[in-house]
Amino acid sequence: MNRLIASGLIFTLGVVAPTSLSGAIAQQAPAASAAAARGQAIEGVAVLVNDEVISYSDVRNRARLILLSLGAQPDEETLKEAQQRAIESLIEEQIQIQEFKELVKDGEITDEEIDRDLEAIARQNGVTLQAFIADLEGRGISAQTMRQQVKADISWSNIVRGRFARQVRVSELRINEMMERLTGSLGKPQYRLAEIFLYAPDAESRRNASARAETLQRQIEQGAQFERVAQQFSAAPSASAGGDLGWLTPADMRPEVLKAVETSSAPAFLPPIETEGGVYIYALLGKRAPANPLEARLNLRQISARTEDAATRLTTLRAASKTCEAASTAAKDADLTSVDLDDVALADMSEAFQTALLPLRPGESTEPLDIAGGKAVLYVCSRKQGGEEMPSREQIRSRLFDNELTMLADRYLRDLKREATIIRR
Repeated sequence: MNRLIASGLIFTLGVVAPTSLSGAIAQQAPAASAAAARGQAIEGVAVLVNDEVISYSDVRNRARLILLSLGAQPDEETLKEAQQRAIESLIEEQIQIQEFKELVKDGEITDEEIDRDLEAIARQNGVTLQAFIADLEGRGISAQTMRQQVKADISWSNIVRGRFARQVRVSELRINEMMERLTGSLGKPQYRLAEIFLYAPDAESRRNASARAETLQRQIEQGAQFERVAQQFSAAPSASAGGDLGWLTPADMRPEVLKAVETSSAPAFLPPIETEGGVYIYALLGKRAPANPLEARLNLRQISARTEDAATRLTTLRAASKTCEAASTAAKDADLTSVDLDDVALADMSEAFQTALLPLRPGESTEPLDIAGGKAVLYVCSRKQGGEEMPSREQIRSRLFDNELTMLADRYLRDLKREATIIRR
């Protein structure tokens, strides 16, 4: 999906692209007759997308915005890369807006909606919308280039959610598998990676992508932030998160990636890795040794009873309540005692409690356990291991849902782009 310029990209950087990015942009082509017929005042036509015009001015403005976000002085190759990325971004946005108009009859993205998103971006930068726009224009970037980007993003989000959201189903089995994998990873070495993926499905485009990867990596080594480069240039779903893949175990990585990270010291760049689908740039951000499971710290909710039928009552509650919140409400209704036990070190608990809690993930609970004068079940509300909090079931569900939706959206956009009539001048 389209990715907007977010916090930290505008006001902390001082790099402004030259007025002319290359000879191709400097030379102004005549306006297309179709555009002239619509009375469009443009310098010249860079691309036609289904008869809709992308001007050289549009390309210059977008390329400046891309270069501004990188935070390093661009060389000639980076200027060319920014120009090409600007053209591709504008083509995709034009297609997204056209598809919105086609599917949403009489639908229109209002100025109020665009202003609302721009105000959110300005707040992330710690300024007002007026100051945000003034800063852009002071750097030679038309405010319209941001408005167009936001408009396309809103249009595309509406289409994707309306078309695919109901199709995406995240099963309990997938969530269980993810939680088991995360739990199992605690006893293994872990590596924190970030990626930039350059899509290149054939041999010729992969040769070009390899050269582009070297250009981008050189810019990062010269001061451009990896996160910003990923947001602008990566075709992977992780681009919206700045390429961050989080902590991975050896089982999560391809052999060539694992070999590289095992022999590198963090932080470090890995040499570009070519695959059948494209070229990857990886940054190794950190390493950590296997965690001792007993070092976990838990937030627990204890539900207890001190009656003869305590075990039965607690078993019934467990069957009906799958979260800490639900257990607390059910305990109140059933006249059971609910107590929060926050930031408990697993190592400080009795052996019986350690055995019961060790394999549990957030949202899971123990069988009824013996306590003084009765029985209790313990719900794991959250779990931290080595300073990292284990995600809850709902967080994993949301992550899997977003990943699936992003893959469907990317495939949909590629299909639309393939079917579109695109004329590059």
